[in-house]
Amino acid sequence: MIYPPNEKEYRPNPKRHLVKYYSKVIQVAPKDKDAVVRTLHNGKYQIEIFKKVKTTQRTLDQRRVNAYKKESHMDLRLRNIDYLEDKACSGFTKLKGVDLPHNLKVIGSRTFENCARLRNVTLPDSIMDIGTYAFKGCSDLEKIKLPLNIKILRKGLFKDCIALKKIQIPDNVKLIEPEVFSCCKKLHAVQMPSHISIIQNRTFENCKVLKKIILPETLKNIGKECFSSCGLEGIILPHKLEIIEESAFLKCKGIKTVMIPKSVNRIGKWAFHGCLRLQHVYFEGDPPELGEWLFNRGGTIVHCKKGSNVDQYCQKYEYNVLYR
Repeated sequence: MIYPPNEKEYRPNPKRHLVKYYSKVIQVAPKDKDAVVRTLHNGKYQIEIFKKVKTTQRTLDQRRVNAYKKESHMDLRLRNIDYLEDKACSGFTKLKGVDLPHNLKVIGSRTFENCARLRNVTLPDSIMDIGTYAFKGCSDLEKIKLPLNIKILRKGLFKDCIALKKIQIPDNVKLIEPEVFSCCKKLHAVQMPSHISIIQNRTFENCKVLKKIILPETLKNIGKECFSSCGLEGIILPHKLEIIEESAFLKCKGIKTVMIPKSVNRIGKWAFHGCLRLQHVYFEGDPPELGEWLFNRGGTIVHCKKGSNVDQYCQKYEYNVLYR
């Protein structure tokens, strides 16, 4: 093959896919294909194929709901729509109540963001998904009932809802993304789903009056800063828990006693740092990975086995130790 002069790009037919004759790489735009996911399970690869299904959704966008921008109540029950578009009602500062259609399937990202006076929202059970930050900054929202069919609580869903007091998470929920209840300063009651395996980063950060929460037995991972600066007075860690990430319980000043289950194999740095009333920490096992300054030095007594990895860690950071 003869290369073109000065190595300029040569296209024999611009309407066809691009081919650079002086390159061995041929770049062609990929066609729509089914998504194939390979996962390792018990030493064997399992293949899942997710078919791409093209659907037409009846959408209500911001341009069409602008008529409600200065209204205190928005009634959409007679609208035949599937999807309430991203940012459709964002910044509607006078909006206090919303009635949604009974056949609505999806609420987009940031749909009701910064609707500061929003108090009453009826979410129909037909809803399958609610986008990220959908109710962020709804500072007057005190309570809300989540749809039964929802499976994921998206990132920042109720972030900065400072008036939200209690919520029940449906048992169908399999994943709680980061910052869902971050800075919900009046949240005092949360009912967790029974099959959750991970609580992600900053999920309950700065929930000042959250004094008690029952963690599901299936929980394996508590994310970074998950309960930081919470009002927790005590916490019971599940027996299947494996990882406590960095600053998970940072500045939880009400916690007095912690029992670390035998299943835990990693605790990130500052996990319980700033817990000023923490008096006793009991290690049932001997985690191989321990981060820096897990506790405050002085008032906390660590209960562990003599000669264990935890014992050596305590000697290094000069923690008080009692052997069992």
